[in-house]
Amino acid sequence: MKFTTRLRVSSALWVLPVAIGLMLLYFFKSFAIDYKVPEYQPKYAPSVTSSALLSFYALSYAIASSLSAWESGRLRRNHVWELAPSRSRIGITFHALAPVVALSWLMLILPVGMALAKEETTPTLGILPLLIMALLVATAHAVVGFGIGLRISHLIATPVLAVGVFFCVAAAWSYEPFWIRHVSGQFPVDLMFAESASLVSLVPHVLFIGSLAAGVAILSIPVYGRRSRVFIPALACVISISGLLASYATVKNWGANPPLSTGNVAMECSGQSPKVCLPAGTDTQVAVVQAEVASVLRKLEKAGVAFEPPRSVVDSMVNRRYSIASTRSRWQLPLIASQHEGTTGLQTVRKATELPCRHPSEGIYTRSILLWSADIVGQRKTYLRQQRVELSQFRNHEEVIALTEKRVAEVHAMPTAAQLKWYEDERKRACNPKQQSGAN
Repeated sequence: MKFTTRLRVSSALWVLPVAIGLMLLYFFKSFAIDYKVPEYQPKYAPSVTSSALLSFYALSYAIASSLSAWESGRLRRNHVWELAPSRSRIGITFHALAPVVALSWLMLILPVGMALAKEETTPTLGILPLLIMALLVATAHAVVGFGIGLRISHLIATPVLAVGVFFCVAAAWSYEPFWIRHVSGQFPVDLMFAESASLVSLVPHVLFIGSLAAGVAILSIPVYGRRSRVFIPALACVISISGLLASYATVKNWGANPPLSTGNVAMECSGQSPKVCLPAGTDTQVAVVQAEVASVLRKLEKAGVAFEPPRSVVDSMVNRRYSIASTRSRWQLPLIASQHEGTTGLQTVRKATELPCRHPSEGIYTRSILLWSADIVGQRKTYLRQQRVELSQFRNHEEVIALTEKRVAEVHAMPTAAQLKWYEDERKRACNPKQQSGAN
């Protein structure tokens, strides 16, 4: 039978209109409504891709397994294996599965393309790992479904696989223990900006169902002779069990999130002392940010404030989920967001005057330090505006702000040396709450 003829009679063609309808329904009722780019974040194709795929893993795999079972059941019912002994079993299987696999792939590729178009995001190579993983898993589901259809009536296997696979995959993210979600074929998290799925996080998904598919494929080999009747089932079991155990061993100690790779974006840097780096492709001019950061640091140094200037300042957006702590030489600050909000100078002041203790007090001493430092670099209004927002939930917030302003005004009346001594003493008091006697 010609491939075009086979395609016309394939169940994939019958199901195509329904599948496309479900895909459009899921896309416009799920992704189109739920996906929102975080404020100030540049467009990032892998994030769009991961969010789009979340709604379609289960649908694609259910279509692949159930329709493959239907196709193999029809071949078995029509005695195709017996009527065409001269034809390659691989060729027959390929012609039966190709339309089904193509449909399941379409249910993955088309939503990704629609999502990228909707978000006006240029595709990059970073979208391929998740997409390739999903395509491989869909193919493996088709092989497993085909094998099941050879043994069980397609009238039973098709609906059971459609419902069972869809439910197991779609609900995998809610299962405990967590290892189940990491082998389900559904990548369990939305990728954030600058993140990508690591190879070790993708392999268990493919290995789990892929080992089952390999076992099913081996069991489909014609058996001739007594030895092969023992060897082939044994080999299928060994391969399947080994793959299942290997995937489980890989993920058994993982938490809710799989291992992810971060910082996967190009950076634009400007200046020295410090060098400031931002993600490329944003509307924020890195030279402007660098000039403001450097200006604040110079003003603090000129005023005699003791701190260790960093060699570089990097936007913390590239490590959003797994925030990386700043070091003495490399600061992590939300530069793009602060630049849009007009708080870059204040963010720099906060970092430069960071208290040397793990749990500093949030009381009057800390506020006085920050207001005094903000005055030095011309960020007084910005700091007081932030304080009014942060403290607005408290009834006496204006009294607290007024007290802070009064204390700092008294300090500014002191000689420079006395101000610096007050600054150091205030930092010690902020780190030792037992010494506090002021308002909070």
